[in-house]
Amino acid sequence: MRVLATAKIKAVAPDPAITIKSLRFLKAFRDWTQYVIDEIWGLDHTPSMKELHYKFYKILRKQGFRAHHCHKIELRAREVVKSHQEE
Repeated sequence: MRVLATAKIKAVAPDPAITIKSLRFLKAFRDWTQYVIDEIWGLDHTPSMKELHYKFYKILRKQGFRAHHCHKIELRAREVVKSHQEE
């Protein structure tokens, strides 16, 4: 199953370097959320947030995400998988 998530943002950045950094962050956030989703699909159950934290937190931190970003990635991935399993 393939899931498409679209985000619409509006940002004002007078410095083009800030815009580029923002885009890189958003792309990394999207890609790593997809990575976690793909890993969850391979399991026979929907893991709890605690399980996700133990499995992915260190991996995400090594990618440069801050703690709250890691939590949001794990949470969003779980929401996507759970919503599609209930259908």
